[in-house]
Amino acid sequence: MFISLANIFHIITAIIPLYVAMIIAYISVKRWKIFTPDQCSGINKFVANFSIPLLSFQVISSNDPYKMNLKLVLADFSQKFIALFVLTLVAKISSKGSLSLVITGLSLSTLPNTLILGIPLVKAMYGEQAVVLLAQIVVLQSLVWYNLLLVLFEVNAIATNETEHGETTKSETKRKITSVLSTVAKKLMKNPNTYATLAGLIWASLHFRFAVKLPNVVENSTSLLSNGGLGMAMFSLGLFMGLQARLVACGTRKAVLAMAIKFVAGPFIMALPSIALGLRGTLLKVAIVQAALPQGIVPFVFAKEYNVHPEILSTGIIFGLIVAVPIGLAYYFLLALWAHLTRSRDFVHGNLRRAATGLLLQNPTSLQDLIFISGGPPGRVESSRSRNESGLHIWASSHLVPSPSDPYTLRLVNPGTTEYLDLPPLFGRRCFRLGPCLTYAAATNEYKVVQVQFSRGENGSVSYEYVVLTVETNNSWRHVGMVDRLTRETKTLLSISSPLITEGFTHWVPYSGGDTILTLDAKTEVMTESRVPVPLGHLGESEFLLWGGKNLMLVVKRLGSFFVVGRVGDESRDAGLEQDSYGRFGGGEVRRVYSGP
Repeated sequence: MFISLANIFHIITAIIPLYVAMIIAYISVKRWKIFTPDQCSGINKFVANFSIPLLSFQVISSNDPYKMNLKLVLADFSQKFIALFVLTLVAKISSKGSLSLVITGLSLSTLPNTLILGIPLVKAMYGEQAVVLLAQIVVLQSLVWYNLLLVLFEVNAIATNETEHGETTKSETKRKITSVLSTVAKKLMKNPNTYATLAGLIWASLHFRFAVKLPNVVENSTSLLSNGGLGMAMFSLGLFMGLQARLVACGTRKAVLAMAIKFVAGPFIMALPSIALGLRGTLLKVAIVQAALPQGIVPFVFAKEYNVHPEILSTGIIFGLIVAVPIGLAYYFLLALWAHLTRSRDFVHGNLRRAATGLLLQNPTSLQDLIFISGGPPGRVESSRSRNESGLHIWASSHLVPSPSDPYTLRLVNPGTTEYLDLPPLFGRRCFRLGPCLTYAAATNEYKVVQVQFSRGENGSVSYEYVVLTVETNNSWRHVGMVDRLTRETKTLLSISSPLITEGFTHWVPYSGGDTILTLDAKTEVMTESRVPVPLGHLGESEFLLWGGKNLMLVVKRLGSFFVVGRVGDESRDAGLEQDSYGRFGGGEVRRVYSGP
C-alpha cells in the first residue's frame, strides 16, 4: 500500500488538538455564553497583535532564506497570475463581473490559511521538510500577496466611489492613486505582522549567514508567546464562528461555488505551473496540498473592512475549517496514488537526465548517506545524498539498494533525489548477496534490473542463471539464460556485488586477481567474456574501475579515509583528493566525496 493506516492516524492525531481549541471556543460563545462580543474582540486583538506576529517570526526566522526553492516561488507567482488573468477575463465577459468579484475569487483560490492550519497539517503529512517549504509561502503571503490584495481593495473602493459620483479628471485620478499608496503604506505600518515578517526575514539572514544567535532572554520570551500562538489562533477562529448568526451567511448556491473555487480550482491552478516547472516528489505534494487549505483570515479581515463580500469569505473560513481534514486527506491520498502510478516513469526519466555510470558508495560513518561518483568523461566526480535505511555496505555502480524492511526486495534509488521505487520481490527469494545491478539499454530506452542467482544440485554442483526485470513495463522477473557455459574464472565474478554500469552494458570486474571481464549486453541480454583492455595487471581490493564507453577511463582507489581518482594508463594525472581541497582532472573538476574519521 502507498498509504498506511498508521500515516492517516498520525495526521489525524496531529490535527485534532487544533480543532479541540476551536470547538471549545465555539461552544463557549454559542452555548455557554462565557464570552461577550466585546470580550471576544479583545481576545481577537491579542491574537492579531501578538500571537500571530510572533508565530510568523518564529516560523520565518527558523528557515534559511538562502535556500529558498526558486521553483516553488515561481510556481506560487504563476498561480496568482493565472488566477488573476482568468478571473479578470470572466469579469469582462460576464454581465455581473466586477473588480470586487475578482478580489473575492482571488482570495478564495490563492490565499489559504498556511500559517495557522497549514503548517501542522503538512508537517503531519510530509515531515519537517514540508514546514521549511511552507514557510517560504508564508513569507510571500505576508510581504507580497497581502499587500497587493490591500492595493486591490483600495482601488476597488475608489472605483466604487467614482461610479457613485460620476467621472473624475486626470488630476483627481493622480491624487487618488497617491491616496491609495498612502493608505496602503499607513495600514502596513500599523500591521504588526508586517514588522514580524520583516524582522524574521532579517534575523534569518543574519543567523544563517553569520551564525549569530538571539539572546536567551529574547528567544525564550518569543518562544513562550509564539508556542501558544497556534492554539490561541484556533481559539479565536472558534470565537468568530460562534459570533456568526448563521454558518452559511451567503446562501447555499454561493457557498457551494466558493467551496468549489477554494478546494478544486485553487489546487488545480497551483498544479499546472508546478508540474510545468518540474516540481516533483514532496515539493509538488506540498505545493498542491497548501493550495487546498481553508480560506485565510487576512483576506476576510480586509473584505469586512471594505465591505467586499465578507459573507462569502466568512462562509469559506467556517466551512473550510470543518472540511479541512477530510479534504486534506483526500488530496494526500490522490497525490500518493498519482505518485505510485507514475513513479516508475519518473525514475526512468530522472535517471536519463543523470549519468548512470559510476559507483554508489555507502558512507561507513553514516549509513543513511549514499555517495555517487560519476565515471563518464571528462572524469567528473559528483556527490549526492540519498536516503538508505539498510545497514549493508554497498559498493555498487547501480542505484539499487536493499529495502530496509525486506533484504530480498530491491529498492531503486535515484541519486538526484531522495525518492525510491520498490521493485517486485525476487521469486524464490534466493541469493540476493550475488548482487543485483541496474543497466540502461539505450537502443530500447529501457532500464533493466539484472539479478544473478544460483541453484545447488544434489551432488553439490552449482548452476548459475540470471533474471531480468524491465522497469516500468514489466511487473515480474524473467528467467533469461544459464551461464554454465562460462569459464570457471568468469563464473566467480557473478558473486561480486559491484558490477560496472555503462550505457547499454553491465560489466563484472574482479576485485583482486585475474584480468577477465564479464559483460552483459542490456539490449540482447547476452553475456560475453573479455580481457581488461589496458595493462593494469591484477586489481587490488581497494581499487574500483569506472568504465567510460568501451575503454576504462578512471580508477578509484580507497586510501584510508579518502579516495584517489586517476585516469588509467596515465599515473602522472592521478589526483589526490584531500580534505576540503579540489583538483583538476581530465579537463573536469574532481571533488572529495567522503572523508572518514
